[in-house]
Amino acid sequence: MMKSRPLEPILERSMLTNIQIPEEYTLHGTVELEEDTSPTSERKRMITPPDHWNRNSFRRQSIIPRPDHKKRTGPVTKTQEVQTDKTEQMQLKEDLDAAHSRIAELESTVRVSQFLDRVDVDQELAKARTEERDRAKKDLEWQVGQRDKQLILSRVAARVEQQAIKDQADFLSEQRTNAAAKELVKATEARYEAMVSELRAANSLYLDKISAATEVMAYLRSVCDTQRSRISELEATVETMHRRVRETDTQLLAANEVLHHSSRGARPDVGPKTDGKGLEAKATRAEKEAAINGEIMRLVSVHSSEMRAKDGEIAKLKAALKAKEGVITGLRRQSTSVGGEG
Repeated sequence: MMKSRPLEPILERSMLTNIQIPEEYTLHGTVELEEDTSPTSERKRMITPPDHWNRNSFRRQSIIPRPDHKKRTGPVTKTQEVQTDKTEQMQLKEDLDAAHSRIAELESTVRVSQFLDRVDVDQELAKARTEERDRAKKDLEWQVGQRDKQLILSRVAARVEQQAIKDQADFLSEQRTNAAAKELVKATEARYEAMVSELRAANSLYLDKISAATEVMAYLRSVCDTQRSRISELEATVETMHRRVRETDTQLLAANEVLHHSSRGARPDVGPKTDGKGLEAKATRAEKEAAINGEIMRLVSVHSSEMRAKDGEIAKLKAALKAKEGVITGLRRQSTSVGGEG
């Protein structure tokens, strides 16, 4: 008995992520595919060749005998041939309906899988946006801290300048006394001490800048690792979708081959030459086959467009990763130059 593609992994995935699947992504509002046990399915199993069948060795006449082969006791009449042809036409019509239902089930499976993959991609993009906002917030906090440090250094420089002016005033006021030389020496020593303290403050500032740059580089390295893992996950997702597309194409081609060989096995023009029903049935089958082939090409084009969108997203992430690596290189050069000056 032929079975459709199992949907248990897809259903478990939707239950774990607490995702509500819309009705337009399912077959008639549900994703449950029941096994068909009707006589039509049994006859379909009888005429459906296995996966490893040989086109040259497959003969429909050896699988399905004529329904009246046991009742024949004399020469075959035209009435018996017409009845046999009608029976075969009805059987082919049932087989075609079964193939249509199978194609609808496959389309439902593909739509559900595409919806779940799109939900996963949206969740990953939301997570990436959150990480980007956190990183921007940390960068802003770091810039505010640097501005505070610069403000403190400017205040210290102003105090040192005020102290120098005061010392100079004291020196000028006491220059008239006999201890003018001592005051000059004291002022010089104070100036040198201020210069030493300023140099120490500048050295500490450079050390703080180096440590901050080192922290930023470590953070950017972690972000780059996250981006690389995200790219690997997206590539794995694209590979999975490619595999699903190939499996779906294989199943659709198998269904199309069944319809094609079923239409070749039919003989609608054996009946009377005056009714014209055989040619009309043949034209109807050709139209249905053309419609099925058009639907298959549409599904393949949809999958190809989605694959191109995934590839574009991967390219964007790789470009962002290269930009962050350039930032890391610039910070490393800056920290090296600052360390040399210190």
